[in-house]
Amino acid sequence: MGVWFGTVELPNVKTISYANASVYVERDIPGSNWAYRKQRGRRGWELTITGEITSSDYAFMKTLAALADGIARRFACDDSDVPSFEALLLDPAFTHERDDPGKIRYQVRIVEQNNPS
Repeated sequence: MGVWFGTVELPNVKTISYANASVYVERDIPGSNWAYRKQRGRRGWELTITGEITSSDYAFMKTLAALADGIARRFACDDSDVPSFEALLLDPAFTHERDDPGKIRYQVRIVEQNNPS
């Protein structure tokens, strides 16, 4: 499955978790066990992507860290269930595997950005 953020293809993607969270207004109702809740909009798509690279691929680690610069880029995926959109890349994290020292797992958060001008 091809997954891109800007012009960079994310290698060996294992999972894509995604949600399109709502924004709610919530107010307490005096004397009631429930609150008044109303949906006021959506926050946009939030994805968590995990994958694997080899320990010799430190250049990709630097590239991924550099993409978390606050600049919106196009997110795209070959999977038709995952939408394409303008997004920010947040929080790249890397985990070295104890059982396989040649393998590094990476995880990134990608959030939709659709700011009106």
